[in-house]
Amino acid sequence: MSTVINEYLFTLRGRPVLFKRSEFCGELHATERGMCAFSPTGFHSLAGHALIPIDQPDTRHPTEIVTQNLLESLAAENDRQREAALREARKTVRRCSRNRLPTPTSIIIDADEAVLYGYFATDAQRTELWQAAYLLYHELAESDNYTPNKLAATAHWDEEICHHWMEHVRGRLAQLRRFMSGDFTIVEFSRSIHIGLGVGYFDLPPKPGGEPVIAIPTIATALTLGIEEPESESSTKSQIDYDAEESGTDETDDDGDGTDTIEESELDSIPISETPKIEQLRLF
Repeated sequence: MSTVINEYLFTLRGRPVLFKRSEFCGELHATERGMCAFSPTGFHSLAGHALIPIDQPDTRHPTEIVTQNLLESLAAENDRQREAALREARKTVRRCSRNRLPTPTSIIIDADEAVLYGYFATDAQRTELWQAAYLLYHELAESDNYTPNKLAATAHWDEEICHHWMEHVRGRLAQLRRFMSGDFTIVEFSRSIHIGLGVGYFDLPPKPGGEPVIAIPTIATALTLGIEEPESESSTKSQIDYDAEESGTDETDDDGDGTDTIEESELDSIPISETPKIEQLRLF
């Protein structure tokens, strides 16, 4: 009788991937912090990826269940989704800079996605994602465009709910700022915020060399991403704009296709503060 192997260590793009056998075929796990190619959360269920033998134990070797082609396909899909998260976050930042203000819920969704895909990314990818997310959280928490009073008046939210929601957003902003400074030590706080659904990252041992320090992006009245603003638009958000956003249309859509056209070249970079020391920045 052959021995059933319940755990097996694969390698994908130079990083370890741990296979664990489970009732539903198996699971893939990241074993350490840092870049994880197959998943933004460091975990992937193999349920549905391979046929499970009926009425008999699954004794297949892990290499029969998890092929290199499967691992590469998971990595390619993760790359695609991470790039899409960055593109959408930068597009939303750009819309805010043009005073084409999205709904607050769409902003926080894009910010959370960018944070999520930054945990198990490379240092360079995390920098791009988290700088974009920071600008979005900051737009919600600190700009005059989304005050609780304005949200209550234009988004039809209860004012008490608006204040509570804004406190939650400010908590995410503060926690992300801490992460960008390289401080991942406050596990309890990070779990309570549940920022970007990346709690699995904190279940792994700390990185021996520590986390990278990410410069806080420049906060300006217009978040221009370093590009000249060709348009001059009203700085206020009218009720009709919110209604248009909620209905899936955009009153400022120039080409009528339901999208806010932004050139890809406009999404390539985010300006950063000239001084890299987080403690020297006075943002608020």
